[in-house]
Amino acid sequence: LQVSSVEEYEELMNGLNLPPPRLMDVVVPTNLSIGLPQRVLADRGCAVTRSQFLDAIGSSDVILVDVREDHERVRGGAVEGSIDVAYPSLKRSLQPGGSLHRLVPGSDARAIFVCTYGECSAMAVELARELGWPNCCHLTGGLNGWWAPSQSHLSVSGSSDSEPEGRSS
Repeated sequence: LQVSSVEEYEELMNGLNLPPPRLMDVVVPTNLSIGLPQRVLADRGCAVTRSQFLDAIGSSDVILVDVREDHERVRGGAVEGSIDVAYPSLKRSLQPGGSLHRLVPGSDARAIFVCTYGECSAMAVELARELGWPNCCHLTGGLNGWWAPSQSHLSVSGSSDSEPEGRSS
């Protein structure tokens, strides 16, 4: 849906003649309380800032896991060097026999989960810890805003002094 102004959007929506929404006083507060506030993970030491993320990228003991779905990666760009496991598939991948299971438990490796806004990656940390991944965290705030939508990859040098560089493929 593309509109050029708020007024155009309002006109479009009003033209649909939809009934008034029901139970908004119940639904909105419920939706706001579901999930895991990112500040909870930060308070537990399970979150990294953008600068910490960039410093960790070049490290041989860091595993970067992108939990966005394929359509989000297409729209938002891929993160070079990441292992792509969409959040809905994460539990299976973390369990014995899963593609990620052999990578972290029992090793010194640190897993950093990333997603678009930081919500799914925060839930990924909780899930991973429940399944025996003690050394994991997520990127606070996610990848949103790091690169322009026209760019298809995020290239990170591993230095907090440099900015991520997007490039088209």
